[in-house]
Amino acid sequence: GGGGYGGDQLDSIQLEQQDFSNVTVFEKNFYVEDKAVAERTDAEVAQIRRAQEITVEGSDVPKPVASFSEAGFPDYVLAEIRKAGFDKPT
Repeated sequence: GGGGYGGDQLDSIQLEQQDFSNVTVFEKNFYVEDKAVAERTDAEVAQIRRAQEITVEGSDVPKPVASFSEAGFPDYVLAEIRKAGFDKPT
C-alpha cells in the first residue's frame, strides 16, 4: 500500500513526545468592533437579528453587523464581496 507517496515509511516513524507546557497561550481574537456596531442599542440588535433570522446562544455574543464595511474587512476583501454581488451580510 501507501500509494507511492511514502506512506509505508511514514507509518513506522516514532516521534518523541513534545513538551508544550512552556508555550505562551495564543488567542485568535482579531475582531475589533466597529463604532457603529458598538453604539447599537439592544433594541436595534434584536431587530437586526429578527430581520436576518439570527439565533444566538451563550454569553458575550458579538452584536451583528448590518453592512460588510462594519465587519472590519480590508478594502480588497470588500471589493471582492461587492464584485461577487453581495450588498449586505445575510
